Amino acid sequence: DRVKARQIAQAMESGTTFGPILVIEDAGNGCEVLDGHHRAEAAILTGLRIMDAWVVSREDMDALIESEFGGEMPGRLLDLDDYILCDGKTYADSDLR
Repeated sequence: DRVKARQIAQAMESGTTFGPILVIEDAGNGCEVLDGHHRAEAAILTGLRIMDAWVVSREDMDALIESEFGGEMPGRLLDLDDYILCDGKTYADSDLR
């Protein structure tokens, strides 16, 4: 909701830092925020032009969902967190959220 995004924006303007957002990239079709919607909205509200993000390709996400969840997107993002890797860390084990 916009209230939460505004609260995060105020914290950003006060110097609070937040972890990267999680994005799915579709080659040629842009990106979709998977986790961090409020942080992304807050960044827009503050005029931030660059934001850290973990980027997962659509191909990798589709392969992950097929191999670990039988091709069905899990109902909760938390169910994916143990499988998304970056620099040897899982999203679940990171300090990102």
